[in-house]
Amino acid sequence: MKNVLSAGFVAGSILLAGCGHAPTALVADSQQAAATSQAAIADLFAAAPSAQTPSASKVSVTVQLSAPTDGEFDTQAIVHRWVVADVFQYDVTLKVWDAKINAYVDFTDGFGRPQPLTVVALQKGASKQDKAVFKGLSQGKKYRAFVVAKGNKGGTAPETVLNAKTSTTADFDFTAKQDVEDTLTEKAKIEFDSVAFSGNANVVIETPDEGTYSNPTGRPTGTAEADAPQITGFSYVGFDKAVVSGWNYAPGPSDAHYKLSMSLPNSTPIASINLTNTSSIGPSRGVVDSADPRWYLLAVFNKGVAVNTRKVSPLGTFSGNVTLDLYGDVNPAEFTRGHQWTATVKLQNGQSLTKVLNL
Repeated sequence: MKNVLSAGFVAGSILLAGCGHAPTALVADSQQAAATSQAAIADLFAAAPSAQTPSASKVSVTVQLSAPTDGEFDTQAIVHRWVVADVFQYDVTLKVWDAKINAYVDFTDGFGRPQPLTVVALQKGASKQDKAVFKGLSQGKKYRAFVVAKGNKGGTAPETVLNAKTSTTADFDFTAKQDVEDTLTEKAKIEFDSVAFSGNANVVIETPDEGTYSNPTGRPTGTAEADAPQITGFSYVGFDKAVVSGWNYAPGPSDAHYKLSMSLPNSTPIASINLTNTSSIGPSRGVVDSADPRWYLLAVFNKGVAVNTRKVSPLGTFSGNVTLDLYGDVNPAEFTRGHQWTATVKLQNGQSLTKVLNL
């Protein structure tokens, strides 16, 4: 009974077929290599069979060789990668399973010395050999074929093993008790070793041409625009005047006095001004505001005249360069070195201006 078993490997292929007792022949597909190998192996196993040499039978295996997949580049600098044209020959070695040591081993001669059973299948010349045949194998045993691709750049000689990093094998099992297949076929595909690659690129920098001006291509245009509002200054004066007390516009202990300078377009409505202690030090965080009822009252003066005496919004409309005096009921401890205050001016159009004061 003949049957074909297929098993795919990554990348070049091997096909093995099977028929019976002691391996008496090892051949490549070329007629001359078949005759020479068969005679040599027949003499070897007829002379002195060992415990590892199977008894004669009709079981045989055939190794079919097909083109491997081209290799790939890895990461460090080697330019050439292995391709099919680099293969000079395939060495196909058949080994038998030894249950005592739980491994596949070489066949032995009559004195128990290892005697590798190898077919060399040449890939160059007019008679390209694409399979190797092992005959005279025994029922009740398992075999494994190991395939090695050898060659060099251009495939002119078997100088280098091209698949050293990846083992390529094919297994054959004749251990069945009934209906044993006498011919087995197995395919294995060779994977070429990847080669390292690291490219070097040299850039020679030449003297550049001097740049030129690029003028607009359209007609000149003109628009009327207002300067953007901004806070130009924020400073701390000291505790020099009593204006507010908590939420009320009423004299009490001296209040913290600040100066806030702004540059505003014509007729800019201000909704509110807020001063907040944004320090990372100290236990207290003072906040005073001209409109928000949650915080103490911030009294605003423009040129010595009170702008608000209670919480109001908006504060008023201002234009040009403006400097306001601000007063709040704040703990003097929050004005020591290392503290930070942030002024936030909210305009009626929703825009906010901020300025940070570091003491």
